[in-house]
Amino acid sequence: MGSVKLSVACVVLAVVPALIALSFKHLAAPVAWSTTVPFVTLSDGRHLAYESRGKPDSKHTALYIHGTPSCRLEFLGLKADILGSVGLRLIGVDKPGYGQSDPHYGRTLQSFVKDLEELADHLQLQRFLVIGVSGGGPYSWATARYAPHRVQGVLILSGAGNLSTHLLTLRESVCVFFEAAAQLAACHTLSCAWGC
Repeated sequence: MGSVKLSVACVVLAVVPALIALSFKHLAAPVAWSTTVPFVTLSDGRHLAYESRGKPDSKHTALYIHGTPSCRLEFLGLKADILGSVGLRLIGVDKPGYGQSDPHYGRTLQSFVKDLEELADHLQLQRFLVIGVSGGGPYSWATARYAPHRVQGVLILSGAGNLSTHLLTLRESVCVFFEAAAQLAACHTLSCAWGC
């Protein structure tokens, strides 16, 4: 049990400095926290909280899926002018049961994708980018897999692997990756050298 706690602590200690290193030159001080939490009411009545930074008319909008444990506020240290200079609007989303989002018992990666699509509809986003950090990585991958018609691109930083009881073999994982990549690219010309 002690080694599990140590492993989790090591992962957290490895991810946080990496995120800080990526944005250190672009940190704003102090961070302005919202006093009200924007959220969308989903079709099943749950609330999904989000936080937006950048201009709504930016060239690109990215849904930011936080790591585990964390929340939608993970990226708030980035200066707004940095986002503006690259034409990016970031929307941090609280996964169900985190931050201010209601829990969703029996949640799956695919059900979370439906939540994101409802959020995108609420925000009037036809297509969007997805950024997942650490524990947000599988959710980002799933969004590309289950909603390729909505996803412009995916960035996964220090993505966590599948921690479910049904683990894919290496061959199955590679095949699933290539299938998702092909769907994301809207072409089925990518192939797997392992005979997928």
